[in-house]
Amino acid sequence: GEAFWACWNRLLNLGLVEFVAHLVDADSEEGEIIYPMARYGTGLEVEHELFKAANRTAFTMITEGQHKWAIAQGVIAFAPVKRHIEGVQMVGIARLRYRPRTSRTLAFMAREAEWQEVIAGLAEIARGAAV
Repeated sequence: GEAFWACWNRLLNLGLVEFVAHLVDADSEEGEIIYPMARYGTGLEVEHELFKAANRTAFTMITEGQHKWAIAQGVIAFAPVKRHIEGVQMVGIARLRYRPRTSRTLAFMAREAEWQEVIAGLAEIARGAAV
C-alpha cells in the first residue's frame, strides 16, 4: 500500500488527477450520479455552472434563517433533489485531469448536453419558487 500512496500523491501533486464533487443518490456501490457540482478549480465549465445553478435554485427554496443555520453547520453546497431520493450525498470522484481519447471519454463528454438540460430545469424550478 505504501508504494500505491506514494504514486497517488505524486499524481495529485503534479495536478494530473482531480477530485470533482458529484451529487449521488446513495453513498454506496449502488449509488448513481445525479449530477456533478464542481468547485474550486476542478471539473469542467458546465460542472461549475451546475454547482451555481443548484445553489441558486436551493436558495429560492429556503429561508434566510435556514441558510444561516446550514452555513453555521458547515454546509458548503446546496442542491434541490426530488423528494423520493432520501440518501443523497456529495462525494468527490477522482478522475484524470487530461483524459485519454477513448470511447468512454467521448461518452463522458457527451453528457454535457444532459447537464445543460439539468441547468435549464433548475432555472425553471428557481423561477417557479421565486414567484
